[in-house]
Amino acid sequence: MPKTSLSIQQRLPVIGDLVPLPPTDDEEDLVYYMLIDDDKIKIGHGNVEQRRRVYQTTARSPILVLATEPGGAAVERERHTTFECFHIPNAPKELFRPDAALLFAIERINETQRAHQTVDETFTTVERLIDAFDQEQESRRRWEEHARRAHAALEGSMAIVDRLVKLYEREKSACAHLAYRLCSVVGLV
Repeated sequence: MPKTSLSIQQRLPVIGDLVPLPPTDDEEDLVYYMLIDDDKIKIGHGNVEQRRRVYQTTARSPILVLATEPGGAAVERERHTTFECFHIPNAPKELFRPDAALLFAIERINETQRAHQTVDETFTTVERLIDAFDQEQESRRRWEEHARRAHAALEGSMAIVDRLVKLYEREKSACAHLAYRLCSVVGLV
């Protein structure tokens, strides 16, 4: 492999956006890909931040977490097998050369994790919309019930007003009849 004058960190933007993803709820079950001393990639599993701090004590430069993915020891072993051709000879089994093909594969892992995160965020948004719709429906149902009750109360009030008007008309007629009789008795009519 020809030696380049650019460091691996300088070459990263050319290879792709290798941004570390936020940790999942259970950091103990993450497989991580760390760039150590600009010339090794460590593929391991466990608590990413804890492992990074441990390796940083002996590293010559800041350790960069290139990617994480869900999985434990079994996924880590699978990745070691998959990337075996990039293994650094005479080095521990978890250390690999930062070859462009390995970095490309790590970027695919990042893209997959970002896609999962986007799907999760979309589902969360849809769930919130459904909850809001359900709340709106419940609110609408309550308002419709209040409107029905108000309408019934108004109809009841109108019935009472109708009865009072009829009673008034009847009483008015009775009063007029009584006044006529009284006037006849006194001789005014």
